[in-house]
Amino acid sequence: MTNEIFFDDFGNLNNWINFGSPPPYAKNSKYYVNGDGWYASGSYSKQRFKIKNGMCLEFRALQAPGNIWDMFYHIGFGKNYNYSDRHIPYSITIGIYGHNPDRNMKVNNAIICRAGDNQRTIPGLNDGAPHTYKIEFEDNNILFYRDDNLLYRCPNPYIGQELPLLIAGRSVHRSNWIEYIKIYEKNSKSASANTNTVKITSGDSDGSTSILLGIIIILSLVAIGYYAYKKGYFGKILGNQTNPQTSQ
Repeated sequence: MTNEIFFDDFGNLNNWINFGSPPPYAKNSKYYVNGDGWYASGSYSKQRFKIKNGMCLEFRALQAPGNIWDMFYHIGFGKNYNYSDRHIPYSITIGIYGHNPDRNMKVNNAIICRAGDNQRTIPGLNDGAPHTYKIEFEDNNILFYRDDNLLYRCPNPYIGQELPLLIAGRSVHRSNWIEYIKIYEKNSKSASANTNTVKITSGDSDGSTSILLGIIIILSLVAIGYYAYKKGYFGKILGNQTNPQTSQ
C-alpha cells in the first residue's frame, strides 16, 4: 500500500490558485488549461510539498497532437514565486506538446522532462492518447516515466525544498486535459522482500546451512578414506589387529 499525500480529480479547483488569460477551469472531473494563443494560463497548488526520497507525483493527461498553440508547458512542481500568463517559474515538470507554432521540429508533439537545468526533449513521442505520467524521487535522483516506461533520469537538486504543484499551458482548441493528479509515498515492498531473503539465509531458518555442512563433512571423510586406502593404511591397521591373535 502507498501513503497518499495529495489527490485531486478536479471536481472543482478549490485546491488551486489560478492565473492567466483565459483562466483554467474544471469540467466533468477534468482540468482544462484554457490559455489562448497569446497567453498561457494555469494553476499552482495552495499546499506546498517537501521533496524527499520515496515520494512520487502521478497524473493522467492527454494532449492531442498537431494542434497549433496547444500544449502543456508544465505539469509537476513549480516554485514559490508569483505566477502570471507570461511568467511561469518551474522546478520539476513534464511538458506535453502539440504542434509548436514557431515550427520548431524538436518540440513538435514532444514530451519534455525538466528538473532545473537538466532537461530531455523527446520529439514526436506524444501520440494524442491519454497516458499516466510519474515523477519519482529515489536515491537523490529524479525519474520521469510514461506508463511505467522510463523517459529520463537526472540528479535531484531539490531534496528538502517545499514546492507547490504547477500546471501551465495553452489550449486554443480545447485539446488537452488532466484527469487526476496525486502525490504519494511509495511502499518499500521490494526492499522488504530483499531484506527478508537475507534474514532467512543468515538465520538458517530452513536448515539449508546445516544440510550443506553435513554434505561437506561426508565428502571430506570419503576423501580421507580413499587417501588411506591408496596408501595402504587399512592393510597395516588390519595386520596389527590380526598378528596378536596369530601369535597366541
